[in-house]
Amino acid sequence: MPRCVQKASDKNRSRLLSKYTQLNNTNNRVFQTTSELQPVSSSTYSDIAGAMSSYIASIPSIKRYNNSYYALKDIRLKLGSGTGSLGKYRYYLLIEGPSSVTDDDRILQMKQEGSSAVAIAVPGLLPTSVYGNQEGARVAIATKAMLSNTDPLVGYTTVNSIPFMVHEKSPYQVDFDYTLLTTKSKFMDAMGYAGKVVAKNHAISDKDYDAAIIPVSVDKEVTDIVSGNKAVFKDEIVNFAVDYATQVEYDYTSFVNAYNQGVILY
Repeated sequence: MPRCVQKASDKNRSRLLSKYTQLNNTNNRVFQTTSELQPVSSSTYSDIAGAMSSYIASIPSIKRYNNSYYALKDIRLKLGSGTGSLGKYRYYLLIEGPSSVTDDDRILQMKQEGSSAVAIAVPGLLPTSVYGNQEGARVAIATKAMLSNTDPLVGYTTVNSIPFMVHEKSPYQVDFDYTLLTTKSKFMDAMGYAGKVVAKNHAISDKDYDAAIIPVSVDKEVTDIVSGNKAVFKDEIVNFAVDYATQVEYDYTSFVNAYNQGVILY
């Protein structure tokens, strides 16, 4: 079984490499250039290459590979990704991977990180000292806390004073096709699974991960509050969802109007 899993893993990574990269005339693997993958300037390339050592150092030693694994082979600026990430830099980095052959190269995603909404709303609840005043580190910590089997390439670095979180571009990522939710039953099933995933992530990302950051058990806190108040809790969640949906509609209308008027959006 482990061998079958590994073969599936290799196959999916091969498909990812085929989608974004190609072999050049010297048989070296490089990124394709498309409308979404754009070459970077020589100075940007040099700056990112110089930040690789900091990224490698951010990975715990027990998960860190030999330096040759992280050898940088190519870089592209990635356009057209994200919604909340509009206006932020996102790069794809092609690295050597486990060996010098071209078939097992890895693609890293390097994404600029902004301030936490929690830190903005309630600064004392999430002091920047917890993550060394580095927003990329904050997102890397959160990623590790919420997953039981974290990508060993998760890390962070800084380029020209801009914080970045780095991780492997997942070969298994698939967009959620909401058009398949054609009935209430299908919608409820999907939301049930989504709720379990969110609950599991929050349940393990509290004192079970690092009591110095979050000294309480989130699942116990939620259970204590909800027990005996399920009807009130359900009403609160429904009201929040309806208000949030209304706000999203207002925000989208404002976005479209600003776009049509030629307003600089980011």
